Amino acid sequence: MGLPPKDRTLPPSKPVWKPFLSVFGASRMRVRRWASRSGTGCAWGVPDMCRTCSMARGDRHVYMAYVGVGWAMARLPRVRWSQLYAPDPLLRWLVLDGYGFHQAYFHTERYVHRQYRPRTFPWPAEGPAGYGVRVIDQGVGRAIWFVGGTDADHVADLIAGFPEHRRADLYAGAGLAATYAGGAAEAELIRFRERAGEYRAAVAQGSAFAAGARVRAGLVVPHNELATSVFCGMTPAEAAKVTDATVPRDTPDAVPAYERWRRAVAAEFQARS
Repeated sequence: MGLPPKDRTLPPSKPVWKPFLSVFGASRMRVRRWASRSGTGCAWGVPDMCRTCSMARGDRHVYMAYVGVGWAMARLPRVRWSQLYAPDPLLRWLVLDGYGFHQAYFHTERYVHRQYRPRTFPWPAEGPAGYGVRVIDQGVGRAIWFVGGTDADHVADLIAGFPEHRRADLYAGAGLAATYAGGAAEAELIRFRERAGEYRAAVAQGSAFAAGARVRAGLVVPHNELATSVFCGMTPAEAAKVTDATVPRDTPDAVPAYERWRRAVAAEFQARS
């Protein structure tokens, strides 16, 4: 099965116009929505469609493709979630990051102002139970950067309204959004770093992940360079190397590889501070 005709060719777009979803990530989400309406009964597990996205140079945007799946996930009934096609055990958690962003951005009162979080989350089925809600918080943190109007104090005040045990994930998400999407001058970024306090390493980790996504996609723009300079003390390329060097390569354990990756990156920046 191929893509609908309108999705075969994507229009050109300047890097600076791609704030939080790449063209290919958005396209992939559109493909999946199209499939869900097509009556095929296989909306989330069609290998041909996934291969088609890869052939369209989608691998450079694989991080945002997974995030885009999370956006679509939020719009589909839970009975369809078991059909999600997210084969990479390391990156599949980005689906929940995308889900969390969607919920906080479109249901702001509940997820941001009333700090709602489910006790557990049913996806991915293999667990581990309880970790998914933390990744959702990272997506919520990304949304808070926009909900707070990219104003350092407003964003930090919103995060301060959450229970303390949730703030590291929220700051990581906000640091990722501030780096990937921009929207703040240097003084605002410095102020946000200051307000982060003990969570500065979490902000740096999120910033480095954003740099990794931008570098991999070939979409590094000036506001990425500014943010990694403030949050990480290095260029996007250097921050991306930190994420590449810390990808878990050992055998699985009780802590998901994605979380071990995040901790390793944060530890690198904590040691440099």
